[in-house]
Amino acid sequence: MVELLKAIESWHSLLLALVVFGLAPGVCLRLVVLAYPRGDPRRAELIAELYAVPRWERPLWVAEQLEVALFEGLGHRRRGSGEPRAGPAKPSEGDLERFVGLF
Repeated sequence: MVELLKAIESWHSLLLALVVFGLAPGVCLRLVVLAYPRGDPRRAELIAELYAVPRWERPLWVAEQLEVALFEGLGHRRRGSGEPRAGPAKPSEGDLERFVGLF
């Protein structure tokens, strides 16, 4: 305990430690999960996993998740919404006859 008090001699280093190990991992991870599409189960899973990771390992763990989200999450988003949409297909005469034939 004495070593901990000596390591945090000024309030600046205490504030930095609180931000790096307390606030920053959660905030950064919540920004990282935005790379995944809405409804993707990994969004909730990653936030839940953050609190299972030991506090001293969280900054590195979040950085690793950023790498995964950049390549997997953004890839899914790009494929899902970034491609140009074809729009509604025009029905051919055969389709129209089959549709009318249903009634």
